[in-house]
Amino acid sequence: MPGKERKKYSYKDMMTPYEKLKSIPEASQYLKDGVALEQLNARSRNERQ
Repeated sequence: MPGKERKKYSYKDMMTPYEKLKSIPEASQYLKDGVALEQLNARSRNERQ
């Protein structure tokens, strides 16, 4: 079939951008200065409630 090839991901391999960030070793090095993973975790918990 000509055209763009579509990627297929299984449901168990899907992640939100936040979940992907948390899964990276040394993820805190990719955050802006003054932002900690603990702050993001707290914010994430508050938004789910």
